[in-house]
Amino acid sequence: MNASITHLADKYKGKLQYKRLVNGYRRYDPARGMDYILDLAFRDSDSGLEVLKRYKTTNNEQYDINK
Repeated sequence: MNASITHLADKYKGKLQYKRLVNGYRRYDPARGMDYILDLAFRDSDSGLEVLKRYKTTNNEQYDINK
């Protein structure tokens, strides 16, 4: 989870500040291994509003689902 938060913080260049984990899911696929989906809440430093990001990690690949 720390790697996911750091990746998103770097991607948005400090504009988002981590607040909390909303939901976390894991799914096992025998052919590909374990997949993790994290729903993370951030605070937008410009507006002060809460921003929700869904983040998926699979086989050492990490990416933001809602771009």
